[in-house]
Amino acid sequence: LSISTAFLLLSVLSCSHRDGRIQNVLTAADSLMIFRPQAALDTLLTVDSTAAASLHNQDRAGYTLLMTEARYKCYLPVAEDTAVFEAADYYRRKGPDDKYARALIMQGAVLSERGDAEGAMEAYKEAEPIVERGGDLEQLGLLHTRIGELYQTTFSDVDNAIYHYRSALGNFKDAGAEHR
Repeated sequence: LSISTAFLLLSVLSCSHRDGRIQNVLTAADSLMIFRPQAALDTLLTVDSTAAASLHNQDRAGYTLLMTEARYKCYLPVAEDTAVFEAADYYRRKGPDDKYARALIMQGAVLSERGDAEGAMEAYKEAEPIVERGGDLEQLGLLHTRIGELYQTTFSDVDNAIYHYRSALGNFKDAGAEHR
């Protein structure tokens, strides 16, 4: 083997090993997200920033979505988290729909923290039919809660707020998630 061939082979093996590690981290963080968001965040923080910057589009979108979700669920500020817009755009074009909906919800959270209630409502309303089609009633209930909160606190629309809060309660009950 020539030196350049050996170097190329080592580079490919190194990248595939790193990509496999990244995939494992993303899978682990995603599985922890619902019940242990702090553990998901800690898992994501094991990814070196240079490795995160060099991720391929699909992995970068997944990493970005999970980081935004973890920070949001750990009550950390996400207002400056603009990369989630890129993740939403990636999932809009490439799918899958469930990740597109999650990215839209996080986009709404970012916009809400920025004080852009209209933008947040647009993102949430775009996510709503996607989540409904996906059948995740707990996620739908959480989304209805966010929409209801915006109607109540920002738009002073009590009727729509009550409608969405009631919808959320029904979704939680149907999902067996009364703890919500």
